Amino acid sequence: MSDRGLNALSQMIKEIRGARLTPGMFRRTSHQEGDLVISVVGSLDLPTHMLYRSTQIRTEIEKYRRKVQKSIGLGIMVRDKSKPFESAVWIEGPWKFDQEMEKIIESEPPFVIAPGQRIPGRNQPCTCGSGKKFKKCCWPKIEAAYRKK
Repeated sequence: MSDRGLNALSQMIKEIRGARLTPGMFRRTSHQEGDLVISVVGSLDLPTHMLYRSTQIRTEIEKYRRKVQKSIGLGIMVRDKSKPFESAVWIEGPWKFDQEMEKIIESEPPFVIAPGQRIPGRNQPCTCGSGKKFKKCCWPKIEAAYRKK
């Protein structure tokens, strides 16, 4: 992994550890570098087996969404400072179309902008990593969620 990738991983871990996490919820972030995507999933208080499962699912989703060959996922129990992460997942293999994965990605709730982050411009790449423009990807989901409130 390049210095840029290692720096991104370090920043993601710091972000998750420093975030105000909601009890009973997960926080996630991802970074792609070439044919590798790294995902970090954090929990404040959920059981470690749920964190592992969430990390495994996020690792699979990001590999598929970004159409990469390799995906790494790290699960972090934010309150446990005794170790850098609780669980790790590695998935490697060629990308291939999967109708079930398409349904999972389509049904995902819109992402929530973390405090201090800015929403991308409509014509910028979507932050979810789909490769689509923001206006064609997550923006409609975000707008629909705000209309329901």
